[in-house]
Amino acid sequence: MSLPDFIGDAKAKVAAKLIAAAADDVAKAVLGDVDAHKNAWAAKSNEERITLSQSAAVWAIRQAAIG
Repeated sequence: MSLPDFIGDAKAKVAAKLIAAAADDVAKAVLGDVDAHKNAWAAKSNEERITLSQSAAVWAIRQAAIG
């Protein structure tokens, strides 16, 4: 069974448009978050990036050992 079977073709088309619009809004929000973090990372010094990268690697290894 599909959505049109339950609510009809016209309402299913509207629902599909609403779902697509919501997905687009979410994608835009995620891209905004990624861009903000990219800019924050770029603003850090090379020394700070190296330190943070090493810390992240240690964290990842620990998480892999736990999981």
